[in-house]
Amino acid sequence: MPMEAVAEKISFSAIAPQDIAEFHRQRDKIHAAVIDRIHNTPGMEAIAGDEEKMRIAHESVKILIENFHATVKYQLPGALLDYLDWLRRYLRSRDFPAAFVASILTSMRNGAHAFLDEYNSDDLGAVLMELRRREERMAEGGAA
Repeated sequence: MPMEAVAEKISFSAIAPQDIAEFHRQRDKIHAAVIDRIHNTPGMEAIAGDEEKMRIAHESVKILIENFHATVKYQLPGALLDYLDWLRRYLRSRDFPAAFVASILTSMRNGAHAFLDEYNSDDLGAVLMELRRREERMAEGGAA
């Protein structure tokens, strides 16, 4: 399936500007929640117990959160999908589990629901859920 067709499936148009702004304000809390999940999720022990992998995980999560914010704000789903494809390959080349990116996206969704209580995190959560599903398909070797 061409990248353009995949990008059309992911839409940021339902996300209100105040919601993405609040997501950005809460990015440090969301980042901390994602890192906490890495430390406490079965199957992630190899990452949590490896100082270099945790450094890579911290940076990857931080950059993904910033990238998500920018691509949603400027309505660039294709750019986010390109970044996720690169991130998946990069992390796999460093022996991260195939489902690692999907796990990060799940944690970001949970963090959005936890920390955006004054705003509507449902639209953000729906996009993150669709991205997670895409990453799960990719981890299983399927098409986006």
